[in-house]
Amino acid sequence: VVGILIAVVAVEEGTQLRRRRAILVIVLLSAVIIVADQLTKAWVRETIPLHTSYMPIAWLDRFVTLTHVENHGIAFGLLQGLGGLSAIIAVGLGVGIVWYVWRHPDLPPFMWWVFGLMLGGAVGNLIDRLTQDGVVTDFVDLRWWPVFNIADSCLVIGALLLAVYTLFFEGQERCGPATDAHYRAENDAG
Repeated sequence: VVGILIAVVAVEEGTQLRRRRAILVIVLLSAVIIVADQLTKAWVRETIPLHTSYMPIAWLDRFVTLTHVENHGIAFGLLQGLGGLSAIIAVGLGVGIVWYVWRHPDLPPFMWWVFGLMLGGAVGNLIDRLTQDGVVTDFVDLRWWPVFNIADSCLVIGALLLAVYTLFFEGQERCGPATDAHYRAENDAG
């Protein structure tokens, strides 16, 4: 009985440690993204007049330029005038990530990075909404895509990685050999 209790306590301590590591990675990555996002946006607001473009590296101008625009909508300028919706989404995303990591301490470390990207992006744009009169500063202009910023990029990359993981990798460890053995047992019996 004592051995079982010690094993249960050890597993619980391991679970708590894994949760703490996951939260630490998510928070640190989010912080790096938020700092980079806010510094670049502040630089754009101070350096590039609104609705003008700037590219200090001439040969890059064919591919990308820096164009200062204000986004009153959600990501990539969609749904103009509904920027408040993105604030609600950002808060919901943050709460959802913390809840999910707490409920699933066995998440692969890859997902810690995915959640860090998404949370950093959401909070980076939320800070703009709260400090810039509900407007987000966008500046990366590919000319064939809506103008965006670092936070937008992190949100999209995180969402794409989450989709790929969910569609192609999540649950494989549960569907691997046990499912094959079950299938063989059913077919051998029939």
